[in-house]
Parts: sequence; C-alpha cells; structure tokens
Amino acid sequence: MADVKETLLYILSRIDLRRAALILFLLLTSTAFIYQRLTRRKRLQEENFPEYEKNAEGLYPWEADTDDSPTRIPKDAKRYVNQHQPRRGRW
Repeated sequence: MADVKETLLYILSRIDLRRAALILFLLLTSTAFIYQRLTRRKRLQEENFPEYEKNAEGLYPWEADTDDSPTRIPKDAKRYVNQHQPRRGRW
C-alpha cells in the first residue's frame, strides 16, 4: 500500500497542474461522451409517442396532413409576424 502511495506521489510531483487539469478534463469529457452514446439507443426506443396513435397507413396525425398549399389558407387569416427575435438593421 505504501508502495502505491509513493508511486502516486512521484507521478503527481512530475506532472504540473495544467497538464493534470487537461488530462482530467479529457477523461471526464470522453467518459461523458461514451455514456451518452451508450444510453442514446435506449432513449430513442423509449420515445415512441404513446399518447398518439397511428392511423391505418401507419402515420401519426402530424405526418398524415402534409398539404401546406396556399389554397388552404382562409382569406381572413391573420398574418403571422415573428416578434420574438430582434429586428436588425432597422431603427
């Protein structure tokens, strides 16, 4: 046990703080990336939209109605204006 402790202290004395921080950062980042890649498949399988049902053709409600032609817009429809983003180049 003392042998391991002496070896660890020797290694830490030879590495400066910047290099140790870089190694720790890269180690944590790579483990988080690997964990995310391994759990991604599980999350995608769970995301199945259980509150919606598919129709006879196997499509969800938002996939079945894809007609976005201008003829579907009523004549008295209010114009959509996006006011949530800043206007640039105007005073």
